[in-house]
Amino acid sequence: GLTAPIFNRRLLNRDFNQTLAQNRQALFTYQRTILNSFQEVLNGLKGIENYTKFYEQKQDEVQALNNAVSVANDLYLVGRASYLEIITAQRNVLDAKLELANTKKNIFINAINLYRAVGGGWK
Repeated sequence: GLTAPIFNRRLLNRDFNQTLAQNRQALFTYQRTILNSFQEVLNGLKGIENYTKFYEQKQDEVQALNNAVSVANDLYLVGRASYLEIITAQRNVLDAKLELANTKKNIFINAINLYRAVGGGWK
């Protein structure tokens, strides 16, 4: 009974070293998972922040372009602008509104990704 550990020392050392290596590998995998999770959360938060700022700027742009349409209409009524200028101003408003909608979509996508990054939405 007592001599078995002495004769099996190499096997015991090998098993111990193998277990130690597996534990280290599990620790490194855990650390990598934690770092990736933090990065995903940070990316989600930054994405929402950036797209929200961009959305606010786009709202201001839409408002300014709506004013430009109004001015173009006024100029057209007094003969100082062509109808093409009104149409161009209206097209610019529509383009800006489309960008505004896409930006809102990106805010929602980032919010969903953030929700998933913190562990939500999985069944």
